Amino acid sequence: MEMMGFGSQEEWERFNIRFPKFVEKYAALEAVRDMVFQRSGVGDKLQRIIFGLGRVCSEDFQQALILCGNGFGIGALQIIRGLYERQTTAAYLIRHPEDLDDFLDYHFVQMRRGMNHAKKMYTGDEFTKLVPKERQEEIEQDYQNVIRRFTEKVCEKCNTTKPMASWSKYSTPELAKRAERGLAELYYVHYFQPTMFSHSSVYSILARLREDEKGEPIFDNEGQRRHIPDALVAAHLLLIHVLDMHNDYFKLGLENDIRRIYEDYKECWLGYEPPNELAG
Repeated sequence: MEMMGFGSQEEWERFNIRFPKFVEKYAALEAVRDMVFQRSGVGDKLQRIIFGLGRVCSEDFQQALILCGNGFGIGALQIIRGLYERQTTAAYLIRHPEDLDDFLDYHFVQMRRGMNHAKKMYTGDEFTKLVPKERQEEIEQDYQNVIRRFTEKVCEKCNTTKPMASWSKYSTPELAKRAERGLAELYYVHYFQPTMFSHSSVYSILARLREDEKGEPIFDNEGQRRHIPDALVAAHLLLIHVLDMHNDYFKLGLENDIRRIYEDYKECWLGYEPPNELAG
């Protein structure tokens, strides 16, 4: 029987040689991550959401690390965009728990949006097989129960409205400012630039190119590899950011551990300069 496997031993060897200090310090980071997220009994509704967002952030970090280890720095940055957004949302909700129900109930708007997108692709019996009639009615009812809170005016003159694009009226950078904890300062490198890699854009093509010996643009693995340090530094810092916030919020008593892994972070990336694609 034919078998498949994924992962490049060659790339992981390259990773270990290229980032020896991170490899040396990783076990301590992993130990603190496990102390924060391998536990139960997280409490009330808000606490469960904060814990859940943080737990997914931890998974995001691990996925980004696997991509970095296999030579895919751009792929890792695409994961980091989501990590930043989840951490920003969690930090914002801790400061503004009155908005928790908006975050939760917007799920029904998204479900109805998903159903409408499916209707465009599947019609009649085909769509009903995908989403049974009873489920369609349930999604519609849930949507009608909450949509008044998620409606914005398109035109004041003609009183036209549309559903909001997100659970909050604030943009991601504005949420980051209101969340505080230094997240606004991380927005450009940890969210905006990775977003550009995720879209169908000239930016996403140019990021993967390099010049050959004749000065001609070519695609090869180096386009991905040169973004590995950017992704690894961002993932490392954001995970510590997540762990620090959870330690504060849940009163875990891990201040010394957090301080130690932050010192490790600074030692790992001494002299690193974040990317600035605007410089040309």
